[in-house]
Amino acid sequence: MFVFGHVGLTWGGALLLTRLARRPRPAASPPPETSIDFRLIILGSMLPDLIDKPLGVFVLGDEVSTGRAFAHSLAFVSAIGGAALLCPGAPRRLLMPVLLGAAAHLVFDRMWMQPKTLLWPLLGWRLERADVSDWVEQMLEQLFSDPYTYVSEAAGAALVVILLAFLIRRGGLRDFILNGRMGPSGARRPEGGLAAGQKRPRELQRRERPAER
Repeated sequence: MFVFGHVGLTWGGALLLTRLARRPRPAASPPPETSIDFRLIILGSMLPDLIDKPLGVFVLGDEVSTGRAFAHSLAFVSAIGGAALLCPGAPRRLLMPVLLGAAAHLVFDRMWMQPKTLLWPLLGWRLERADVSDWVEQMLEQLFSDPYTYVSEAAGAALVVILLAFLIRRGGLRDFILNGRMGPSGARRPEGGLAAGQKRPRELQRRERPAER
């Protein structure tokens, strides 16, 4: 899978999970401000490739000779999870979205098909090697010949476009860039403002009626 597949599917999936996990609240209460930084989920969704592709193809191409190396293993994801558990507070809030994105990367790459890499170093220290001499050409060929790859890329690209359009329409793009939140914060709604479809209580409606002459 390539960039749009990882970013779009992970971003969209994480957003769906947060919506499903949100607890029901009274209609009159504003929506709670989520603490999830979706920028870090996106970073985590590409982190294994950001580490392994330069390292295993270009820097250590002769020694490692694979674009799926150490960062595509459960050991790498477990290290992020362990660091998150050992670091409470702000570091944990930063690491957990990265952990979610990195774990999703391994799922979308179907790493169970490469058990020596996924379970490294339990099955040995040597990774599964590949011919990376013409790596760019191989990736382009895979993009246009492998249905799993090009369908995933198309679906991921469509999700990225939809989510960006959602942010722009809601006026939340700047907030997403600066804080990683999806949509405008409920805390910023003007006092007395209403959410979409929300009706004013009857007491307020009576109080706001013009005085009868």
